[in-house]
This record gives sequence, C-alpha cells and structure tokens, in this order.
Amino acid sequence: AVWLSPIYKSPMADFGYDVADFRDVDPLFGSLSDLDVLISEVKKRGMYIILDFVPNHSSNLHPWFNASVYKEGNYADYYVWKNSLGTAADGSPIVPNNWQNAFSSGTVWEWNDVRKQFYLHHFVIGQPDLNYRNTLVVQEMNEVVQFWLDKGIDGFRGDAVNRLVEDVNFPDEPLINSSQPLSFNNLNHTYTTNMPETLQVIAGWSEIIRQQNVKDGRARVLFLEVYDTTDITMTYFGSSSAVFQMPFNFIVLGLMKKGMTATDLVANFNDWMSKMKAGYTSNWVIGNHDNRRVASRAGRELVDTLNMMLAMLPGIMITYNGDELGMYDTYVTYEETVDPSGCLLGPNGFESGTR
Repeated sequence: AVWLSPIYKSPMADFGYDVADFRDVDPLFGSLSDLDVLISEVKKRGMYIILDFVPNHSSNLHPWFNASVYKEGNYADYYVWKNSLGTAADGSPIVPNNWQNAFSSGTVWEWNDVRKQFYLHHFVIGQPDLNYRNTLVVQEMNEVVQFWLDKGIDGFRGDAVNRLVEDVNFPDEPLINSSQPLSFNNLNHTYTTNMPETLQVIAGWSEIIRQQNVKDGRARVLFLEVYDTTDITMTYFGSSSAVFQMPFNFIVLGLMKKGMTATDLVANFNDWMSKMKAGYTSNWVIGNHDNRRVASRAGRELVDTLNMMLAMLPGIMITYNGDELGMYDTYVTYEETVDPSGCLLGPNGFESGTR
C-alpha cells in the first residue's frame, strides 16, 4: 500500500496539515482528475492507496473558519471559541487556561479581534481546532470520509486524533514538575487528549468504512496517530466489527529516541503483543515525518537489521519513504528552516524540534 501525505488544498503553513479544502487537491500536486488517474494506476498494480486525513483542525484560511469568525449560520460553532478571563495590566485579553501549544512553549489560544474571543489551536496559529462537540462538525467530517472513499481511497491515516475533543470545562492542566516552568512537555495532558468522545467520533468513521467494505467487498484500513502509553494506545483499536481500525505502534520509534538495547526491544515487543486482542493485527513503525531518519538516529549499520526485524514481526510493517534505503537527514541552517515546529523554537533550539 502507498500512504500519501496531505494533498489537500492548503496555504502550506504546516506542509499541508493546514487544510483549506478537505475535498480538493492542492495545485502544487495536481488536480482531482490527476488523483483519479493515480488511484486507477495503483489499483491496476494490485496495490492500495491510503490518504492522510487531518481531522483535528483546518487552516485559518478555510471558508468554514472565516464564516465562524463572523458567526455566520451553522459555522458559528464549528471551531473551539472561548471568552477571555479578563484584561491584563498591559490591556491584552487573558487566556482561558494554561494549555500549551505542541509546537512551542506558548499558549494554545489566539485572540481574534473580529469575534472578540480566543480560538484553540493545538499546533500552529494557522490551524484552528474544529469543535467535535458540535454534531454538525461530526457530520461534516463523516461526509469528508465518505467523499474520499467514493473517490476510491482505500483507507486513511488519522492525524493527531487523540486531540479531537477537549474537556468541556477547560480546566488548567496539572504541572508534572511544579519547580519547572510552564511548557507543553511539563504538563499532564489530562484535559486535552483521549477524551471518551474522541473514540466515539472515530467509531463513526470506522462504521462508514465498514459499510463501504460490505458494499464492494474491498478491504480498507484506518490507521490512527496516537503517541501515548501502550495501555492508552490499545484503546484506539476498533470494535470487533472494525478490526481494520488500528493505532500506530510507536514503541520502537520511542525507544530509538531514548537510546535502546536488545533487552528493551524484547521487553516492549512482548508487552505490546501480550496486550493485543485476539483477531486484531499489529503494526510496527520505526520512522515518520515527525522524527529524524532511522539512519541518523540509530546509525547506518543498524538500518537493515531494524527493517528486517520489523518485517519478520507479526503484523504490518510501516516504512517512511527512504528509510528502507538508509537515507540520512539533511542538515539545514535556521535561516533555511521552514518547518514551523523548528522555526518557533528560535535559532538556539530549532534543531531539537525541526522535522
């Protein structure tokens, strides 16, 4: 199977993960007609094609967001808006809580001077979070899933799905270490991830896919990006009627970031497999676009060993393009950096966060 990164129409503030139209292809990549040809040619070769699905947020240039800013009709509540907690001494509005952005040590809240409210963005300012407590948003994104299935897409990789829904009361998140300053990594993300309603939204997508599978007899898949403990990750597997729904297994990727031994690998493999339910399929990921390449992290001499090991484990091997060849990262200076997660960290910290 071939997994495509986001190809949607986008201003490219975050490499296409800021979607301005969920039902169209950005001219940078071609057109919907070009995609039709690609899908046809892929299937002629007995292969499958999977699309990156970015459900948590849109671009701030999406027509939905503009309509929401002006409270137009049903779009008024399409995004997560909150009032300020008052006015600071310098005259600026006070943010609703202490939640921090995943891409920088800064707030998730951005003031909109037209609407006179803050909007939520877990990532860059240009990626406002959709409001999945609004049933119209749920219905809209269900229709997006159906649209791409009708186009012939064989499945999806759901981006950042554990952040779809936030705690309805928007409380401050607890600090992990009270002696350290407020930052994304120093917060326990109790109120911004893994809400029960998130699993309900995902189950809705799986049901749409299941019905399509029954309709035409073709196998499809729903991969989910979830960075968390093994126990929490396991909750993202689908029901018994949706065994095609599976979270990515980032165990090896995580170990490689921390340094690992063969003993670590075996222990974590066994832990993962012991928690897999009967009838479900595992998967193994050692690289992706959010992390340094395997060769740069583990050394070129281990690339073939790791790839062979994952290929022999039970389940699906997922390979980031180029990692099968042992490609290295390319060094870029801060002045050359265009990755928002790196740019936001500044010239002294960009290397730790750039992708």
